[in-house]
Amino acid sequence: MRYHPASAVLLTLLPLCILTVDSRCLSGQDLPPHDRPDCVRVYFPLAAAQGDARRSKQLFAEARQAAIAGQTEAAFNKLWQAHHTNPADAAVRRALALPPRKIAEPLVRPGRGAPPILGWRPRTYLQCETPHFAVYSTASRAMTIAVAERLERFYWVWSQVFFPLWEGRTDIRRGIQGGGGIGSGNEKLQVVLFRDADAYVENLQRHVPGVERSTGFYSDQQRCTFLFAGRGADPATWYHELTHQLLREATRSKLRVVDRPGETAEFWLIEGIACYMESVRFGPTYALVGGWESPRLQYARYRWLSAGDRMTLAELVPTGRQSAQQLDDIARWYAHAAAYTHLLMDNGLQDGRASVFAKLQQLYDVPLLPGETTDAAPPIPVQAAAQQMVEYLTIDDERLFAPDPQIPLQAICLGHTRVTADGIANIAPQSHLQWLNLSYLPVDTQDVRRLVADASSLDQLSLENTRIDDTLSPLLAGANKLTELDLSFTAVSDRALNSLSSEAPLETLFLTGTRVGDAAVKQIVRRETLQQIDVQRSEVSEAVLEQLKRQRPNITFNPLQLITQ
Repeated sequence: MRYHPASAVLLTLLPLCILTVDSRCLSGQDLPPHDRPDCVRVYFPLAAAQGDARRSKQLFAEARQAAIAGQTEAAFNKLWQAHHTNPADAAVRRALALPPRKIAEPLVRPGRGAPPILGWRPRTYLQCETPHFAVYSTASRAMTIAVAERLERFYWVWSQVFFPLWEGRTDIRRGIQGGGGIGSGNEKLQVVLFRDADAYVENLQRHVPGVERSTGFYSDQQRCTFLFAGRGADPATWYHELTHQLLREATRSKLRVVDRPGETAEFWLIEGIACYMESVRFGPTYALVGGWESPRLQYARYRWLSAGDRMTLAELVPTGRQSAQQLDDIARWYAHAAAYTHLLMDNGLQDGRASVFAKLQQLYDVPLLPGETTDAAPPIPVQAAAQQMVEYLTIDDERLFAPDPQIPLQAICLGHTRVTADGIANIAPQSHLQWLNLSYLPVDTQDVRRLVADASSLDQLSLENTRIDDTLSPLLAGANKLTELDLSFTAVSDRALNSLSSEAPLETLFLTGTRVGDAAVKQIVRRETLQQIDVQRSEVSEAVLEQLKRQRPNITFNPLQLITQ
C-alpha cells in the first residue's frame, strides 16, 4: 500500500495534455540521444505510422538471430526497437500481438465480475478490458478508458524492465517466428477504479484499516489493485501498485494466496522496487525508467545530504511487512528503501540489477526456465551499498546527465551536491517545477532564471548559500503557488522580498543572513498563511522583531538553530 508521504513535497498530476502520448508521431524522429548508464529507455505500442522500414527489418532480423541463439532478452529489446523504428511493420506487430493498424482499443461494457467484497450489483459500473487488464470502474467512461490505456502502456514498460522474471519470456522465439503473439493469452489482471477518493475510502474502509491514508493498494488476497480517479489521483501510485501486482501475477509466481513476499524480512526490496517503478516517465513514443531525476531520488538526496538522515541497508533488511507498517515514521523507511533500490538498479554498484532480480526471484518464488540460473548473480551487497550511498547521491556535472527535453520535471533537488553552473546548464528550461533545491551550489540568478522558465507551479524553492541577488525578483513575482522559500545566506534584500507574489500562500520563509530589513519583514508577516520565518543575522532590528512577535503570536520566529563556527 502506498501511503501519503508524511513530510515531502506532494507532486501533483501534470496536465493531461502533457501526459497523453501522441501515438501518431513518426517513429525515430522523437528520439533524443540516450547515452547514460543510470536509466533505461523502453518502448510501448504505437499506431501503425510509417517509419524507417529498412532499419526496422534489420532490427527484426537481429531479434530473430538473438532468439535462435537463446538470447531472449536481447531479442525482445530488438523487437521493441524495430516497432518504434517503424510501427507499420506488420511482422513486428504480429510478434507483439498488436492490432494491424491501431493500438488495442479498450472494450467497455456494463460491468460484471467485480471483486465480491465490493458488493456491486451487475451493470451498475463499467467493465473495461484491454489485452492484459480488466478494469471495474465507477469513474466516467472517458476516464476509465484513459486509465486503462495507461495501465496497458505500463504493462509493456514493466515487461521490458523485468524481462528476467516476466512470464512472457517463454514466448519470444515462438512469437518472432510467427507462432503467436508474445505476452498474449494470459489471465487478465484485475483493477478497480473508483470515481474519486471519497468513494475509494467509503467502499474499502470496512475491509482495509488505514485505507484513508493511502492513494491506492494491491491486495494479494483479492489479486486486484484498487485505485481512484479525480482529485488526488496519482499515476506514481498506479505504477507502484501495478509493480506489486505484476511481480505477483505476471511472473508465474508459485506463492500461495496466503503468502506475502517479504512477510518476515526483506520487505525493503518489495517496496523499494515498487518505488523504483514510480520513476517511469513517458515521452511521446517511449519511456524512461530510473536516473538521477527520479522523484524518489530527490527526496533521498534531501534526506541524506541536507537533513543528515541516513539509514544503512543492514537496518532495513531484517524488517518484515508487518514490522515496517507499524513504524512511527514509515515515510522515512520508504525513502531509504527507494534510495537503495535505485542505487542497485541504476548501476550505482556493479551487478546491482542482477542481484536485485535474483533476490526478487527468490522472494516471489518465480520458477526458472530450463537453462536459467541465478547462481552467477552476486548477493545484494548490503555493506557496500551503505558505503556507496553518499557518493551515489552526491552527483557532479559528469553524472548529471541531461534530462530528456521532451519529458518535463516536477522536482529537482541538487542541494549539497558537487554540481556547478555548467551542469545546471545541461538541464533544459523547466515549466512545471514544483520543487527546486539548489542550496550550496555555485549558481547565480541567471542560472536559476534560465532553469525555471515558468515559476507558476513552484511550491518549494531553496536557494540557500547560492550567488543569487535581487535580480531574482521577476521569478519570485511569478511564483504564485509558493509555500516554502529559503533564501538564507544570499545577497537578497527588501527589493527581492517585496517582489514576492501577493497570491503566494507562503507558510515558511528563511531569510537568515540576508540583507532583508525591517520594512520588508513587517510587510511579509501580514500574510495570514505565514507560519514560520527566520531572520537571524539579517538587517531586521531586535526591536522590530520583538514587536512582530507580539503582533503575530501564531508565527514562529527564528526557528533555526545556527551553529557558530
